[in-house]
Amino acid sequence: MKPFEDIPVDTLLPQQPPFRFVDRLLYCDERHAEVEFTVPAGGVFVAGACLQPGGLVEHMAQACSAMTGYIAIYIRITPVSVGYLGHVRSLQIFRQPSAGERLHTRVEVIEDIFGILMARVSVFCADEPIAKGILKTASAAKENIAG
Repeated sequence: MKPFEDIPVDTLLPQQPPFRFVDRLLYCDERHAEVEFTVPAGGVFVAGACLQPGGLVEHMAQACSAMTGYIAIYIRITPVSVGYLGHVRSLQIFRQPSAGERLHTRVEVIEDIFGILMARVSVFCADEPIAKGILKTASAAKENIAG
């Protein structure tokens, strides 16, 4: 198995710059994942030099997606499925991160049943909690992915 720092994030996520909100996978197993993202100046969802709430939620969803992509490729040895954000609950945003700040995000699986993942996601900036919530994502059925 490859060390996490050697895994290109673009193999785990269908989103590509400028709409990719995960730079690096730090750790992953079937219950937990950790990712990093540096907020780009002038990036998508960045206004007034701050990542807007929609961008923060997108980052949290992509953290879940990076986890499911890693599990598909490196643990279950299956193709990566396209995923969808289905539900966000208990979302708390304590502050919006500024351009140039590096986010460290932790994903903790609550349930993973038939391609539907419910996870507790916590976002930190320099060990300061800046957001948290529970996200539900779903993987598309494989027969729906083919063009």
